[in-house]
Amino acid sequence: MEQQSRKINAFDWILIFSTLLLAVLFAISGILPNLPFFQATIFGQDIPLFMLSVWAWLFLFWIITNVKRMTGVRFTRSNKIALLVALLVLLLYYTYSLLTRQFIYYWDYVLYYRMQVGISKSFHADGFFTGIVDVIKSVWYNSYSLLNNVFLAAPYTFVPKTPNLFVAISAASILPSLYFLIAMFIKIIERFIQPKHSGLFFIGGMALAVGFPLIHRALLFGQPDLFGLIFVFLIILLTISYDFSKTDFLRYFLLIVLIIMTCASRRWYMFWLVAYFVCYGAYIILQAILKKRWSDIKRTLLFTLATGFTLAVVFLPMIIVVLRANYSVSYSVYNVNGFPGELRSQAQYLGIGLLVMILAGTVYGVVKRKTRVLTILAVIDVIFTILIFTRIQNMGYHHTLILVPAYLLLMLICFGGICSLEKKWMLALSSTVVLGFCGVNAAVCATSSATILPSLYSNSALIPPQRTDIPQIRAINHWILEHCSKDESAYIIPHGYPYNPDVFRGCDYPDFSVSKHVPYGSAVLGTHYFPEDLLLAKYVLTCEPFCNLSLAEKYNAAFLSEIPQKHFTKVAQFGMGNGYIFYVYERILPMDREEIQFYQDCFAQESEQFPELFSVVWDELIKELK
Repeated sequence: MEQQSRKINAFDWILIFSTLLLAVLFAISGILPNLPFFQATIFGQDIPLFMLSVWAWLFLFWIITNVKRMTGVRFTRSNKIALLVALLVLLLYYTYSLLTRQFIYYWDYVLYYRMQVGISKSFHADGFFTGIVDVIKSVWYNSYSLLNNVFLAAPYTFVPKTPNLFVAISAASILPSLYFLIAMFIKIIERFIQPKHSGLFFIGGMALAVGFPLIHRALLFGQPDLFGLIFVFLIILLTISYDFSKTDFLRYFLLIVLIIMTCASRRWYMFWLVAYFVCYGAYIILQAILKKRWSDIKRTLLFTLATGFTLAVVFLPMIIVVLRANYSVSYSVYNVNGFPGELRSQAQYLGIGLLVMILAGTVYGVVKRKTRVLTILAVIDVIFTILIFTRIQNMGYHHTLILVPAYLLLMLICFGGICSLEKKWMLALSSTVVLGFCGVNAAVCATSSATILPSLYSNSALIPPQRTDIPQIRAINHWILEHCSKDESAYIIPHGYPYNPDVFRGCDYPDFSVSKHVPYGSAVLGTHYFPEDLLLAKYVLTCEPFCNLSLAEKYNAAFLSEIPQKHFTKVAQFGMGNGYIFYVYERILPMDREEIQFYQDCFAQESEQFPELFSVVWDELIKELK
């Protein structure tokens, strides 16, 4: 449905006024950063950051309202009830999960939380102007940008600053907007399928989306990468029924803005953008050629050029970083069997049951003329996305979010076929079987912390591994705090599960005392620097059995060798109550050239491959000797 002319409404004026206000504050803060207002806080949160976060939500809601109007989606009373019930079920489950878990967030699971704490401190210490500049730089130069944290800053203001409540606030902020857009998506797909039982189709579609474990896995483990799906679904809603047969400047503007926000949310969403717009653009141009609508091609090309130019300007520093980096080498540890391996992983993420449903949707969608194009494009999109993604690395659970729209579309097409059955007994039986299985699949994932579930069901377990060793971890942390003075550190070599440095650092968040003495770990070849703390820390900790990732076991073996051990003595050990034992070694002799040379010899091959991660560190250590 095409956009109709519209007048500026009250919401538009509110957004305009708030935008101008923030622009003025930004300009003033660049000139007078020490004004009392820029140092003011609310519940410990920087007020200018709070205002920026509120503005970001206003802008997002403005986009959503315009997209809803442009698509012409209308919800019935039963649709609204189904949406509210879906949100209630989700929020209740998230609450239950957070209240019952015994889990310590580590690695990527805790990174967003630390960024959320850090962004508040950064805005308060460095000022509003510098804070916004830091957000922009994070988009340009960092794998993790601060955009999601800007959105979450306002709601996170009013709760205690714990990791669990960070996840809770993320869920309460993201899920309503996301599932409202998914509900719109279901209504749009309904136009293509035209099922005989539209009410059942919507309710079943919402049930499929609520129970789809791949949507929730990352967020329940502390990663709000789900935020990017809001922008993805908005892009789909704006393009799925638009063929460039008419000029629509507001649509063009919204698409460009949403593409920018998608890229800024997480860099790897670009894989989806490339795959989606290649498929979409090819279809639009092919249709225009077949129908000899040359003006459509002109509009498409002009939009492509405008979008490309805008992205090149906005993301020029990011583009330079990406072109200079060799991610296929840096992330080689995460690339296991490439494209074929990823297909097997996706089958496991989905489970046989959902995979059969997706394949059935593919067959039905191709057979039916009204859904043929959508189905083919969805399949190509999945294959193309996986293909280009695996040029760098294989996909984790959070990366698989970019495949969710295509998976959900094919599942909806399958269920739409069921909702088109004329015989009531076949309709009742088929819908019960499909929705019943999806419910059981969701329940299995929602009640399991295992990493491998029966192949019939998705292996996307939604409960983090439950810990029984938190008192023992705290005992080690207490020992470290007692024995390390202000500038002393304790390096922890194990770098896997259940133990790695982040487990000890994050055990008592928001108390960051231990983090001051326990450095980040080093293990991943091509990504992490050689752990100089093996030579500089007052204490080094390791465990039996060893928790390995990439190079960690080699670091451990080297440390326990004769030459390094001449510099240490074992001073303590801790039983963890689960078969693991931690040993604490105290440095009794300062590092010397012999010790450095030993590590140089041990890791000569790694240094030859990544001199900037190894040789550079050793050179600095040698300088310290002098």
